[in-house]
Amino acid sequence: MKKILKFFWKGLVPAEFNYPVSRIIPNALYGKGATLTQNLRFVIGFVPLLREFLLKSSVSERIVEDPFVLANVFTLKKGSRILDFGCYSSMVPLQLSSLGYKVTGVDLYKYPFKHPNFVFYNNDILDLKLKEHSYDCIYAISSLEHIGLGWYEKERVGISDSAVVGELARILKPGGVFLVTLPFGRFKQTPYLEVYDSKTIKGLFKNFILQKMEYYEKKSDTVWEYIGHTKPKLPKLKRGEVFNCVTCIKLRKSTY
Repeated sequence: MKKILKFFWKGLVPAEFNYPVSRIIPNALYGKGATLTQNLRFVIGFVPLLREFLLKSSVSERIVEDPFVLANVFTLKKGSRILDFGCYSSMVPLQLSSLGYKVTGVDLYKYPFKHPNFVFYNNDILDLKLKEHSYDCIYAISSLEHIGLGWYEKERVGISDSAVVGELARILKPGGVFLVTLPFGRFKQTPYLEVYDSKTIKGLFKNFILQKMEYYEKKSDTVWEYIGHTKPKLPKLKRGEVFNCVTCIKLRKSTY
């Protein structure tokens, strides 16, 4: 029985985390509007033999976004107060908590794990009214691009990313660090996310001091590469792609 269970559950535990590496159906849509064929991924994924033949390996942008955030948080002293906006399915808050940082997570969906250094709020950030100037660092890993679009069932429709950024700025200490990762390319809004360009990024973070901006490109299904710190020449999108570049940004709140 143990061998049978191991065979069927290989690679599926814990299901709550959003791993940077997964197997997917090529050129498929998921969730709302997806066809029955496209949603077969969620059935096929439970059968290892079918998984090997019908799914392809894929590496998401998390492979570069998570290390960017971790590397920049590590410059802060242990015990610093950190807030993760949109933490559901991410390992980063649990990693930082384990390394001695005091982490607060905020998400509309409940975080599946607990830690003595981790406090979680299952709420809308705009409703929380957290204390002003209370965090040394705030980060948002691929979260801002989903705001206000109504894709997620619990999401408040119609709010703007600028309203959320304004609230995050309010609770960040003067001189505090704000880390953001976003899909980058030609400006586009889809039912699921918004792709940012240089103009929209500049407008969204106009009240912060820009310290670092890195760009990464998806070279293949399994390879993401650093392509510099200046605006890149945008690669052509492949069939089914909404974006194939991300930007990782380090900002600082003014001290005055």
